[in-house]
Amino acid sequence: MEISEEFRLYHNLYYDSRKSEFIFLSESGEEDTAAKIEKTGNNLRVQIKTKYLRDFLAAKSMVLVRFHDHKRFSENDLTNILGTNIISIEKIEENFCFNIIVNPKPDSLLSDKKCYSRFLGKDILPPFREPIHEDYKFLKGKEEKKYVDFIIGVDDEGNPIEYTCNPDKLSNFFGANPGSPNYLTPVFFKREVLKKYYDQPSKYSVEDNYIRCGYLWGMRYGQNPLGLVHAWLGDLGRYLPYNEQLHWRQFNVPPEGGIGKATIRRELLAEFADPDEITHIFKYEFNKFSHYWRSKIGWDLFLPLRNEDIHFFKSLHVPTSEDSLEFEQQIQALAKILPDSINNSELKRLIENSEAVQGSIDLLEKALISHFKVEETKAKELLQPLRDIQSLRSSSVVHRKGSRYEKVAKRLGLHEESYINFFRKILEDVVGMLKQLQKVADGV
Repeated sequence: MEISEEFRLYHNLYYDSRKSEFIFLSESGEEDTAAKIEKTGNNLRVQIKTKYLRDFLAAKSMVLVRFHDHKRFSENDLTNILGTNIISIEKIEENFCFNIIVNPKPDSLLSDKKCYSRFLGKDILPPFREPIHEDYKFLKGKEEKKYVDFIIGVDDEGNPIEYTCNPDKLSNFFGANPGSPNYLTPVFFKREVLKKYYDQPSKYSVEDNYIRCGYLWGMRYGQNPLGLVHAWLGDLGRYLPYNEQLHWRQFNVPPEGGIGKATIRRELLAEFADPDEITHIFKYEFNKFSHYWRSKIGWDLFLPLRNEDIHFFKSLHVPTSEDSLEFEQQIQALAKILPDSINNSELKRLIENSEAVQGSIDLLEKALISHFKVEETKAKELLQPLRDIQSLRSSSVVHRKGSRYEKVAKRLGLHEESYINFFRKILEDVVGMLKQLQKVADGV
């Protein structure tokens, strides 16, 4: 059983095979089940939301006519209740008509059945007055996009100053709307604004300087030294759908700390600039190291993640809050990317009696000492970030917290730092380790 391909293409639906549902994506990337096919016993039932059906009918300038023919039989004798005469009820209205017949008398054709009834009818589902499809509104010039007001400063009394993000009402460097805030007015947000996008890596991508929702929308952003996220006022209105603007408005704060150096160089000075946020520095250095080690040594030191695990890398980030769950999730992700991905099979070829070595990190340490000629003390010190990640993961994420976790936390100074600063320091240590390992490969 299938749903009309024309209907699916009109709404640009994608099929979720696990749920047998056809999903509609709004311009902001929100999902809605437009239709589904359910199996009940040996039967299949198709359900389509009326809104999508009537929209499609409006685009086709058609109505939907449904035909009904239902029969029911009973083994009970109902003549003492209904009498012996055939009952017929008929009704005709503008959008439907039906006829109900009840025959309470035994019928030779019914075998052991004593009576039967039949419902015969039609009903009409009308279209909307006109299509509500987003593309239709755009083509007809009927799209009236909404815009949110954002905090762009504070007045002398400390009250927030707000202004619309509608780019048509902002000034620019070409003389538009004199007296209004400039298109390139920076707007600031708490880092929690990004959590929604980190939590759904299959839908959103948080890249260095850019956030995107598939092919639906994308916007430049930056982060400043205080950890605040910033974006241009005009970009918020031009590139974000209204629902996304509302999401960002929840985390809007007054300006503080200025804009990041990378944003200044890239977007104002038109210069190339490396990322200045540690998450993106780590991802850049990790990819750079992986490529270099592979080209120099001939195999991957850290095995590439499988498709089922790639979300750990895509969603890796410095925690957006001091929530312990988010911190532990990021430790788990980092452990998947680094210690869990060490290429044991290739390392075993480099050392003698490898069966006696327990653990991937120990294997790597032995290989650094015996094959790459790294001093034992330096090799142990070099791999300490991996051991710290492994200790945190095994004592807190994988198992219940206990005395072992307290020892690890005390040794690493976890309770003396915020989760955000602690995780940032871990990433900085890992970046330093990757650079040192690259130098090790250089010496081969």
